[in-house]
Amino acid sequence: MPYATETHLRDRYGDTALLQLADRDRDGTADPAVIARALADADAEIDGYLAGRYPVPVTPAPARLTDLAGAIAWYKLHAQGAAKDGPERMAYDDAVAYLVRVAKGEVSLPGVAAAGAPAAAAGSGAARSGAARVFSRDALRGM
Repeated sequence: MPYATETHLRDRYGDTALLQLADRDRDGTADPAVIARALADADAEIDGYLAGRYPVPVTPAPARLTDLAGAIAWYKLHAQGAAKDGPERMAYDDAVAYLVRVAKGEVSLPGVAAAGAPAAAAGSGAARSGAARVFSRDALRGM
């Protein structure tokens, strides 16, 4: 299942804007294949960053991941017409910067356990284990 959907893009950016970007055959309706390609490209880009730390695809996708996928897909729909300093490019750059931080382990995806990370048991805390101390106060008393 994709991280973002066509409905997500319509809700966030509006039908008119989506029609302008995705009506490649100029028939008055947004081309589902164009939208699906942008969403798939966004998913692939996200998975590329997350694969080192999380099992991908992440299911269920947290809301933050859906927002990132929407921003990336929106930029992909603008690919030829995105201004260097335009809001689409800035949102894309912000999404990629966040994904880079996730990949480096600087931030985590909310509600998603990292790959290989054991789930914390309820009520678990710090524990100490190991051999008894060789040099303790009692052992060194009188020296």
